[in-house]
Amino acid sequence: MSEKTEKNQEFKLPVKKVTGETLEERLTENAYKRILPARYLQKDRDGETTETPEEMFMRVAENIAQPDKEHSDADYRESKEDFYSLMTELKFIPNSPTLMNAGTEIQQLSACFVTHPKDNMDSIFSTVHKAAKIFQSGGGMGYPFHLLRPKGDVVKSTGGIASGPLTFQQVFDTMCGTIKQGGRRRGAQMGIMKVDHPDILRFIVSKRKEGNLSNFNISVGVTQEFMEAVKNDEEYELTNPRTGDTHIVTDKTAEFYNKDEEWWPEAQGSDTGRDENFWRDYAHTFGDEIKKHEIDLEPGEEMTLPARFIWKTMVDGAWRNGEPGLFMIDQTNKMHSFDTEKHPEHRIEATNPCITGDTYINTDRGFYTAKELYEENTPINVVVDSRKSKEKIKPASRVYKTGTKDVYKIKTKEGFELRVTEDHKIMTEKGWKETRELQKGDKIHIQDREGVHNNLHQNENTASKTKNKVQQETENGAVLLKNNQEKNSYSRQTGFPEQMLHTGIGTTRRFLQQTFKEKSLINLDKNPEIKLKGENEFLKKTQLLLINQGIYSEIKNHGESYLVIKNEDVIEFNEKIGLLGDKKKLLQNLDIEKTEKRRKHTAEIQEIVYDGHEDVYDLTEPDTHSFIANGVVVHNCGEQPLENFEACNLGHINLSLLVEEKEDGQAQTFREWRKKNPDYDYESNKGLEKAVADYLREAMDMEEFERVARIGTRFLDNVITMNDFPLEEIEDKVSRMRKIGLGLMGFAQLLIQLGIRYGSRESIAVAKEIQRLITRFSVEESHRLALSRGEFPQWSESKWADPTEYPEWFERHTGGLNPEEYSDGYLIRNHNTTSIAPTGTTSMIANTSGGCEPIFSLAYFKNVAKDIQGEDMLVEFDDYFLKTLEANNIDVETVKSAAIEKMEENKWEGVDSIPDEHLPPEIKEIFVTADRVKPEEHVDIQAAFQYNNHSGISKTCNFPNEATKKDVEKAYMRAYEKGVKGMTVYRDGSREVQVMKTSRHSGAADLDKQDLIAKLLDEFGGIKNMIESKEFKEAIEQKSIDKDQEKPIIKTLTQEYGEDREGGEKTSMDGKTARDRPKVVQGETREIETPYGDLYVTINEDKHGPFEVFAQIGKAGGYTQSFTEALGRMISLSLRTGASGEEVIKQLDDIRSPQIAWDQGTKIYSVPDAIAEAMKRHLNKTKGVQKTVDTYEQQSQQEMEKHKDNETDTTKIIKEGVNPECPECGGMLTLQEGCKKCPGCGWSEC
Repeated sequence: MSEKTEKNQEFKLPVKKVTGETLEERLTENAYKRILPARYLQKDRDGETTETPEEMFMRVAENIAQPDKEHSDADYRESKEDFYSLMTELKFIPNSPTLMNAGTEIQQLSACFVTHPKDNMDSIFSTVHKAAKIFQSGGGMGYPFHLLRPKGDVVKSTGGIASGPLTFQQVFDTMCGTIKQGGRRRGAQMGIMKVDHPDILRFIVSKRKEGNLSNFNISVGVTQEFMEAVKNDEEYELTNPRTGDTHIVTDKTAEFYNKDEEWWPEAQGSDTGRDENFWRDYAHTFGDEIKKHEIDLEPGEEMTLPARFIWKTMVDGAWRNGEPGLFMIDQTNKMHSFDTEKHPEHRIEATNPCITGDTYINTDRGFYTAKELYEENTPINVVVDSRKSKEKIKPASRVYKTGTKDVYKIKTKEGFELRVTEDHKIMTEKGWKETRELQKGDKIHIQDREGVHNNLHQNENTASKTKNKVQQETENGAVLLKNNQEKNSYSRQTGFPEQMLHTGIGTTRRFLQQTFKEKSLINLDKNPEIKLKGENEFLKKTQLLLINQGIYSEIKNHGESYLVIKNEDVIEFNEKIGLLGDKKKLLQNLDIEKTEKRRKHTAEIQEIVYDGHEDVYDLTEPDTHSFIANGVVVHNCGEQPLENFEACNLGHINLSLLVEEKEDGQAQTFREWRKKNPDYDYESNKGLEKAVADYLREAMDMEEFERVARIGTRFLDNVITMNDFPLEEIEDKVSRMRKIGLGLMGFAQLLIQLGIRYGSRESIAVAKEIQRLITRFSVEESHRLALSRGEFPQWSESKWADPTEYPEWFERHTGGLNPEEYSDGYLIRNHNTTSIAPTGTTSMIANTSGGCEPIFSLAYFKNVAKDIQGEDMLVEFDDYFLKTLEANNIDVETVKSAAIEKMEENKWEGVDSIPDEHLPPEIKEIFVTADRVKPEEHVDIQAAFQYNNHSGISKTCNFPNEATKKDVEKAYMRAYEKGVKGMTVYRDGSREVQVMKTSRHSGAADLDKQDLIAKLLDEFGGIKNMIESKEFKEAIEQKSIDKDQEKPIIKTLTQEYGEDREGGEKTSMDGKTARDRPKVVQGETREIETPYGDLYVTINEDKHGPFEVFAQIGKAGGYTQSFTEALGRMISLSLRTGASGEEVIKQLDDIRSPQIAWDQGTKIYSVPDAIAEAMKRHLNKTKGVQKTVDTYEQQSQQEMEKHKDNETDTTKIIKEGVNPECPECGGMLTLQEGCKKCPGCGWSEC
């Protein structure tokens, strides 16, 4: 709770309840009379509704309860009653396909599917066909396009070259645009491309072109390796999916990425070859930040790009229009239910790199083997290389076993050895490389700084204590050495005391002093060195002790084995360890001048050999994603995504109805509870999480919460049984996996009832605990179902069959169960049980906030009938907001009036718009809306939900318009570091307005295409004369137009303009010809506030008066702008052919639309009305010489920069170039959960 809220006086928060004897009384009028009839109720062939909402819910309950009949009629009756009551009480609502189709002929009940096109033509178009069938049945689709070979790659079957993934993505897009999902909604698609695909830049910028891929959302699949390359500003290798090897640059690749200085400036503004060169088509929009990267790709070479170049391009796209999103591939699969190395059928191109159990991991307690740490089964702290982090110690997960696999031994010339799987990544001088990619001669990184010695950190505060301890340990080291010698537990040739790898610094020093005293040789020539003779295994462990002291050494094998310390490392050895006896005096006379330049801590690969099949292990260090293994810098685990032919079967718990009611009808707020319970550590995150967990047990109806979660789990499991999937492959996969997604809605309304601000530390703790409980309840119910009905068929292959092998995964997937209690496995019915998906109209039916998103808006315009417009529009308020006002004796009508006034002025900024005297600040604080939540708060909320969630989280990170690219970059990086699986951002008004240009240059450049053609027709006296003219034929020849192309051109011209069109543009206006456009015109640009965003109207004059009108709103080429531009052209034509400005105004004035706006005290009813108003102001001003119009862009852009804030959803949608009207009811759309939705009828694009 913030200090601000703590200091404020008490206020009441009523418990939200659904009351009423009948369903109609419990539902809102909007849900009962509009949303359900329009979207969910069954209809006859004439479109007439044939069922009531009550009958719909009963249809669904009866159908989904059918599988329980196999057990008993009593089970069936109980389930039917449970399902019906939960839905009609609005405590649980399944996804839309289930409501629409359960108990009907369609019977397709799933919301989303994934299918993978293989890299051949038959598979690609087979996938198109399958997707079409899924859209018809009401589902959405996702595709990993990185499986397809890149543009320009060879196609051996035809001898040609590949057109690349984006060409086929266009095919999917076109197909999707022609099909409504289940006859009720437009198809929805997600396209994903892995960041290492050679066409990744084409993919990232693919949606910048207006209207391109409009039926797709796109995301880039990023890996830990890529993110490390970004952090280190390294080159990143791109992989050809056809070969699995680094892509070899083709001519097509080079053409796209390379910058041709000669032709690029001239071609930049043309449409010819559009999207064929990155630098020409896109780089000019980035600024110097991107232009500094000079890409020079040569055909035939291996393809690499600067990782930050790719990253900045992604960030730039997200900042501009919210795409692409980020899909964290490694994080997504880290919690996968299957070990994909053991069971590759569950992966796409998944990997799971690992180390062997005898590998020594450097920790804050010294060196321990991976197997020892695995058996300890606790999180650890690891030492990391200074090239990875300034911080020496990083917290890491416990070590976990990842399977039994083939291993390979990496040998170096310097004696460092490591046994790993072929896909484990090793840090090299050229970045991370998998073991199978390493070559003889490659240089790998070796630990480059002193480690930690059994938690002994020397500093000024502990120097004296440390000194005493070191002296004691030095004596202990001598004793240890002597004891072991006497007992023959080891010899200096054949053994090594394991305790030495994790003792204190004093013991280590004494041990090394004694060891080097007996068997070392000292050479003090020009290149001084110390040699230690011994058995190879003894020397390798001694080498680890030295590297942990910051002393680099090599092991040489020339008949006998020697450890060698050279040059400056001899000084390091003398200063940190020292020798005993006569050898000590030798080193004291050593005279080597230290240099500031440090030796490179690297080792050269000598060979890599197969070394057997055995248990392997790994860990996760979430910051640098690295650790030290046998002295070598290595990467931690990573996998890659997406099960083919899986489907998601979703349902949502309504959290807002699960608050416990006190005797006075109010909720118990966290502030009240905290005052009664002061003994918790509220300042630390762990202490706060413990407090919140205990608080929720009192503040929520836990018994009902658990009941709803368990019934919801059973409902969704039955959905799988009853589902009639559109494809056999999907039915087979889903029946074997039985994946479900129990989600939630109403989280924001839950927080409000608890008196907690969305985005606060308390809200993050609530999010984490709520998800933990849902996961626990659903997993336990799935376990109960498995005991009575059987586990999912592939259970024995999953991690559920061996929790002790995957303890961290098990604890998070069960909400905290102890894996040691289930050594024989944990039976479960569904391999995944939880997810948080978009709730869309589902949350509107339940009259609550969407998913885990904040409150979107507390008030919005409602169009009560299609024929009611203008001032008859009504404003609808959030009902719980009004109840809270009433409970606190706040004048509801005064607050509503203040809100409506701001809305009509298009200045509504949520509750902050209402004066404090009408609405107290403590009320304002908890009713925070999405645009008032900070980006980092959005990320942290999502990360909190992600921790115990089995699948993904659907959430949008909102930014204010003034947010910078750096802000977006920080949010993306924060999401990655917090472990979320996916990230979507949206910056208010981020679709930039691309204004029309009126060139300042003379000649044809001053004319648009219409004017240019008119000019040509005037010049030649008609289309026929022009085609037959000498000049036309010469132009054809100069442009090198082939004779076969000439005829179609002439035919097109003739068909378009007709041979009878001679002279100027004939109109019905007194037979007048349109006036020619002067090379220089005078004019001005006016900004008019419309219901759909700011309109910029440029009115130019010639000596006769108003001559032309340009109008710009939203995105060039977009839905609204296309009509606006056409209107401007027709007005211009009218003015140039004799119509007066007053006549034009008369035709446009007072044309109405579903919304109104106010501009300078004048009501603006529509875009045409706004143009009329602009013309009125232009004509009514004092006549005189106007300023010269340089370009339309210069004037309107200056005006637009002033008004980027406080945009309505309608404005944002228009700026995307999309129709802002609902296709079902004509109401205005809003943006929620990353989707466009209609608050009137419930239509959603998702």
